[in-house]
Amino acid sequence: MKKFFLLASFALASLTIRAQISITSANMPVAGNIIPLLQTSNVNGIDYALTGANYAWDFSSLSPTTTTIDTFLSVLSTPLTYNIAYSNPFDAAHLATVATKTTMPSIPMLNITDTYIFMQNKSAQFSAVGVGATISGVGVPLTYDNADVRYKFPVTYGTADSSDSQYHISLSGFGYYGEKLHRVNHVDGWGTLKLPSGTFDVIRVKSVINYTDTIYADTISYGFNINRVVTEYKWLSTELNVPVLQITNQFGLLTILYDSLHPANYGIPTALNRPKLTLSPNPATDVLTIDIPPQLTQPLILIFDVLGNEMYRQPAAAEQKAMVPVGRLRNGIYFVRLQSAEGNFETKLVKN
Repeated sequence: MKKFFLLASFALASLTIRAQISITSANMPVAGNIIPLLQTSNVNGIDYALTGANYAWDFSSLSPTTTTIDTFLSVLSTPLTYNIAYSNPFDAAHLATVATKTTMPSIPMLNITDTYIFMQNKSAQFSAVGVGATISGVGVPLTYDNADVRYKFPVTYGTADSSDSQYHISLSGFGYYGEKLHRVNHVDGWGTLKLPSGTFDVIRVKSVINYTDTIYADTISYGFNINRVVTEYKWLSTELNVPVLQITNQFGLLTILYDSLHPANYGIPTALNRPKLTLSPNPATDVLTIDIPPQLTQPLILIFDVLGNEMYRQPAAAEQKAMVPVGRLRNGIYFVRLQSAEGNFETKLVKN
């Protein structure tokens, strides 16, 4: 009898122990991904540094203040000067697989706009290989001397790695700007993560990045360094190509991004039962027809370009065919989103 109870207790315990997930290159973003995220700066008193093996994080009390969209582009869709730098098959160190919009630190006397970061996804690691920025009206590729390694694959609990990267630029009439960074990654936890949208199996990566920005102005023959430390906590899941939760601490200020499209958001038991967004014709030339599923409340049609810019919006009615004029859109790839109280549903549109 004692043996029976021991076996039963062991079986019951084994049901409560979750297996550690495996994150590989297959779970990284690819060109065409458009991922809406919720954003806030308030963790509601949660100690987000706590972690461990088979840990249960509860961030279900998060409340968004705004939304953002992570949009990933093909390198060929970025400006030509960046294509040359990051699509060169003879420069394997800087051959990027995907690009996304980013921001750069404000630099006195320089107007920096339209910035991108270029990423390389390989079987062994996912890295940033450089940035591209329009500086005073000129598109400039700024390649890293060594890759900024974001993840080593497979992402496994207890492992740690580091990398050192830098880029610089000298501009006539201005001077010199450079950035060095030292990154230390530590996979410090795994378990379950509870968000307002649902519960995920996750593995967590903590990254501490020490930046040194160097500026030298020729006009005044003076230069200086700016040192800053950024700490990132990233909860990775096999269900999303970006962290389902990322908390970034810079100068004591928090930026919190988290999932908004987990299946629980749809009020539908499984992903297989989600309403399917049907477009016709696709490719479209003048008028697009969208079948609106019957179970949606106050549906709204949105169209975004590949940069995440909203190009069109129109209220719709459930269980009807919505007619959308697309003749004024430029030829290319777009993403159609059907937004409702039950969740958001997206699909790709080709405009001819």
